[in-house]
Amino acid sequence: MQVLVTTTHLADIANAIRAKNGASARYTPGEMAAAILALNVGGSAGGLSGGGSGGTGGGSGAAGEAPAGKVRVGGFSAAAKADGTIAGYTLGKVMMALPNHQVAAFRATLFCPAGVEMLSMEVSDFAGGRGWKCTNAHCAQAVRQEAADGARYVMAWEELVDVTQEGDYVYDDDRSNDKLTYYCCAEVKLKGAAAVLAGATLTVDVFV
Repeated sequence: MQVLVTTTHLADIANAIRAKNGASARYTPGEMAAAILALNVGGSAGGLSGGGSGGTGGGSGAAGEAPAGKVRVGGFSAAAKADGTIAGYTLGKVMMALPNHQVAAFRATLFCPAGVEMLSMEVSDFAGGRGWKCTNAHCAQAVRQEAADGARYVMAWEELVDVTQEGDYVYDDDRSNDKLTYYCCAEVKLKGAAAVLAGATLTVDVFV
């Protein structure tokens, strides 16, 4: 069966993507699938929704707020478990959204409600995550920001996304458009009563 797709249909899809991600980018039909996959559509990990002393740019704005000159291409959020951890290898990923050979900005924002203490926070950079490690060569630790209802800990950095060897591509990359996937490995440990731990979240955003 043949289906007619008009320029109006494609424009409607592109407008819907921009309405969801807040970007102003123009999309070709071949880029639309990756843009849709990168949208924030909920609160579970796995590519859905995002500094510190030693950070190299990336901006320290609110989660989801793009640094100057950049647009958000994806991210995810994950909630604390009953044992006070937010951890995973991979905790979440931003699918097929990072242009190869370009600098991307990353921001990890840990929100701790009043009564929750942050014991440790490790979030991988692009290179570390691709190696299934929590290492981050661009941001040594988070910066604490006071909030009316608790505190936020922010790690922000900029990093050159650069895959050149054939063996360094992974199955989640968009090879046809050379758009790469960010795998986020994270280990966060928190302390607090179960009632308040439930409100702690880690949000990771990526911008290009």
